[in-house]
Amino acid sequence: MADEAQVATEATQSVEQTPTTTQVVEAPKPQVQSSGSNEPTPQTFSLEYVQELRKEAASHRTKANDYEKQLTTERAEKEALAKQLSGLHAERKATNTKAAINKVASEHGAIDADVISLLLKPEELQLDDNGTPNDEALKTAIEALKTAKPHLFNGSSPSTMNSNIDAGTRGSAPLNYDQLSNMSMDDYLKATGRKK
Repeated sequence: MADEAQVATEATQSVEQTPTTTQVVEAPKPQVQSSGSNEPTPQTFSLEYVQELRKEAASHRTKANDYEKQLTTERAEKEALAKQLSGLHAERKATNTKAAINKVASEHGAIDADVISLLLKPEELQLDDNGTPNDEALKTAIEALKTAKPHLFNGSSPSTMNSNIDAGTRGSAPLNYDQLSNMSMDDYLKATGRKK
């Protein structure tokens, strides 16, 4: 009888240490032994019932571990997708900016729109959240660039400059300061007869 009481006490302690579950399991009525004293008698449960509770608790721990692993994996995937999305947004902004610059630069007769886009400063363009420059700011910046570096635009293309250069090399009027300042190094070398 003492062995049964010890088994029952151990079973009670095991049940108390087991986490609660969402499934309600009805406990069998404990066997109460009357000892004649006023002390409360500990509740006892059958061995099968305790084993069933332990098995259920183990199952819940395994599921919790699986869910934790799945959650960790999904968080890592979410972070990777967020980085990829951020990179795509940056790429889209750069593409929008370049497309807008190329369009307006071509309208202004730019020889090489890529060079124009390299020379323009982003703060001059007043970019919006999508990377699209403000139309007026872009036009103003390209017009300023066209004034500062006319050799980058068709209005003062090398073919127009070459007629002036050739005239200077044939003994006619020499090149003036304005003509020289608007020339590229290659044009200057051609003008002075020192071809590369």
